[in-house]
Amino acid sequence: MFGATIIPGEGKASALGFPTANLDLHPIDTKLEDGIYAVIAWVDGQRMGGALYICSNPQKVEVHLLKHNGKVLYGSYLEVDVIRKVSNVEPFTDLPSLKKKITDDVQKVQGILAELDDSL
Repeated sequence: MFGATIIPGEGKASALGFPTANLDLHPIDTKLEDGIYAVIAWVDGQRMGGALYICSNPQKVEVHLLKHNGKVLYGSYLEVDVIRKVSNVEPFTDLPSLKKKITDDVQKVQGILAELDDSL
């Protein structure tokens, strides 16, 4: 388990329909390899499922919160409990392929979390 403060990002994931909570944390501090993970996250006293994205180059740690209500979370502290790795980070040159990969990863995460607790 790890946590960090949520900071503004570049907005690229939001533009694709998958807004993320960007964490003020270096990827190495997660002790995880680059990839996408199914997680349970806690923020502002709320527990929810999420898809964690860790990338060393460029350095990013961000979580797509599955049932998030859209409230701005900048400055909030988000804790992450990693359940399982879903896939590896892959380079994409076109947005449709990237969006399909994200969609597939989010569906995998939803399936994993539903096995644990379908309220996530």
